Amino acid sequence: MQPETFKLDLFFRYGSQDQFTIFSLIYADALEFLGLERGIYLLTLAGQLLWLGAAFFLASSLASGFVLWLTLLLLTTLPGYYGSENILVFGEGFLTSRVYAEAISLAGIACAVREKWSSSAALILLALLLHPLMALSALLTVLLYRYSLSKELCILALAGVMVVALAAWADIAPFDRLLLTMDGEWREIVLRDSPWLALENWEIADWALWAVGESTLMLVWLSSADKLKRLFFAVLVVSLLSTLLAFVGGSVFKNALLLQIQLWRALWIMQWFACFALAWFAGEHWHKSEFAKVVILVLLSAWLMRGHGGGLVAALTIPAWIWQQKNAIPISLPRSIRLGAYLLLIQALIWFALDAIANYQLLDVYDNRAVGVHGFFDFGSGAVLIPMWLMGRRFFASARPQWLSIAACFVSVMALAAIVAGWDNRRSGDFPRPIESADEFAEFRQFIPKNSTVYWEGSGAMYVWLLLNRPSYLSGIQTAGIIFNKQTALEGFRRAKNVWPLSQEDSRFFLLANPNAELARKKSPVDRNDLAAVCQDPILDFVVYSKPILDARPVAVRKEQATQRLFFLYDCKTMRSR
Repeated sequence: MQPETFKLDLFFRYGSQDQFTIFSLIYADALEFLGLERGIYLLTLAGQLLWLGAAFFLASSLASGFVLWLTLLLLTTLPGYYGSENILVFGEGFLTSRVYAEAISLAGIACAVREKWSSSAALILLALLLHPLMALSALLTVLLYRYSLSKELCILALAGVMVVALAAWADIAPFDRLLLTMDGEWREIVLRDSPWLALENWEIADWALWAVGESTLMLVWLSSADKLKRLFFAVLVVSLLSTLLAFVGGSVFKNALLLQIQLWRALWIMQWFACFALAWFAGEHWHKSEFAKVVILVLLSAWLMRGHGGGLVAALTIPAWIWQQKNAIPISLPRSIRLGAYLLLIQALIWFALDAIANYQLLDVYDNRAVGVHGFFDFGSGAVLIPMWLMGRRFFASARPQWLSIAACFVSVMALAAIVAGWDNRRSGDFPRPIESADEFAEFRQFIPKNSTVYWEGSGAMYVWLLLNRPSYLSGIQTAGIIFNKQTALEGFRRAKNVWPLSQEDSRFFLLANPNAELARKKSPVDRNDLAAVCQDPILDFVVYSKPILDARPVAVRKEQATQRLFFLYDCKTMRSR
């Protein structure tokens, strides 16, 4: 929106990923038309509603009745994590192009299931324009679903390989990095900041989450037929191959392009279909046999214990199901095994409840984002709205008296109203609303010339961007894309090292092999010599600090009304002139 002001900001200085998406253009126009906060609010809410609508469209294309409602219940109440460290989640509650690309990808797959191939191709193309990494898995899933392992698919795959090879030969980004190996220094900086990008850094809990999803898909692929079998086969192949290529290319050969495109992001679509697979398997087989009922109970337990041994439990259901299918006579299980399955489920429910409580408490302590829709999807309160509406409509529509259905709908609408009204649930110490706080820092802006670079200790780039309308020197947000650009990574590392005397917190990802141990180290109060050392960098013009710096005179001091905190503005020019 203001390229002349922010072109030297670290986030944009060496290029960004805007060249690979049309979302930034849409986003900028929407904010210019609607305003910052209202635009973000409406685009986020629209993305969530679009995602839910697309999820319903796809689920209803594959099933109806109990399976459909149970799928939506699982999608809205279970955490949709994929990848490592519970960082990425499908249908995420904050505004990025990912949630729109996911929604349109789901709609594209739904059209493919309904054999509306032109509509499917158009939607997948649109999703690719919004976020190529997220939509690539949907494209491959649709191709595998339509062509399976036929000659046509081989021809398409060969054509795709040739196009990528020609693009790499012609130095067309990002394919020009196909033969580039990420050097040790760059890779070390990236993985210290985001270790979850490389599969060799995934923990056992991360692989357990992966195993639960893959095992559920495998189980349903073995027990389904026709259209569903083809679709689950496609999702299985895409998720397994993407994981394998991500490990071999990114971790073994350290290929820059394969590490950057993060092929394991295809796991979002695997986790989505795993939710549907769990609902389908339960609805299809619960009443068929006692053996199937035990398998369902064990599988449900595995889902509730994802990350805590659930992967192994889920994997055991596959050989058990294959063994049962090979027996012509239904297997009669002892009562003790059936009882054990119920006890396992009870234990898993208790574990899940305790884990959910712990996560909710951590959210209250550490999360400074607006909750509302985000908490609505991440922490299970979606059960208040979506399942109540759907289950109420399903079970109470024909009830006598009709007030039961009306009551369920009323509670759902009230829940939605409460979520919208409580959108901004930040505590007093959290990041303030820019519109409310911008005027408070007008004095700072008077002292800081246009295009001056500012380091705001501990508060990130948002304060500098939104309150001062100036380029930011360093923050965690600005280093989010260092995997895509070596210059950004090296410059971010240099700046992080430079601000070490003022803030160990802002430097921790780059400088510390063991952040917690190093951050616990005692340090004397910051003084003028520390500030002067940081200000030796000619790129840095001003520093905003949350405490007075010993023997240094600020050019301005402001109190933020929302947090009652004082902020001190220091001019680096005066530090360099002495």
